[in-house]
Amino acid sequence: MKRLATVALVSLLAAFSVHAQEERPVPGVPGAPPFPPPVPALTVSGDGEARVAPDEATIRLGVLAQAPTARAAQEQVNRTANAILEAVRKLGVAADQIQTQDLNLNPVYAQNQQGQEGTEPRIVGYQANNVVAVRLEKLDLAGPVIDAGLAAGANRLDGVLFGLRNDREARGKALAAAVSSAQAKAMR
Repeated sequence: MKRLATVALVSLLAAFSVHAQEERPVPGVPGAPPFPPPVPALTVSGDGEARVAPDEATIRLGVLAQAPTARAAQEQVNRTANAILEAVRKLGVAADQIQTQDLNLNPVYAQNQQGQEGTEPRIVGYQANNVVAVRLEKLDLAGPVIDAGLAAGANRLDGVLFGLRNDREARGKALAAAVSSAQAKAMR
């Protein structure tokens, strides 16, 4: 179940006659227009939620590789990412539902030995990372997509995110419940 929570703020203004209050001068600023009289206000908050079943899932499969050169590390993750893409497509997932989201390449530094604290860090290799995101409208494919990605060489599962393609109705229900909650608190 997807939980949508909305907090609504309701401000209730007290009805006071503007004529009954005096304008206040701005302290220390001669000739400045006066401050308007303060408007009394009460602020309350309310909570509301709507629980609905998700109708889409996004699976993030990643591959992390380390090699002596930047090119070798990058080629390694590219090969594996392509294998993941191919494995997911074989399950019937459309190409427009698959995309690379993160692509990183970083140097790997050697640990300084005792007595070498003041020396420059030395690069001993490179680490490349590639994350493929797969958006599914058929939730029963989530397990097979994960299995296919791992079998194709993914060595990271960055998570499965469930959501709604259109959450307008659920947000509206949650907001209405939050407003109702806030109004009830204000009446106490």
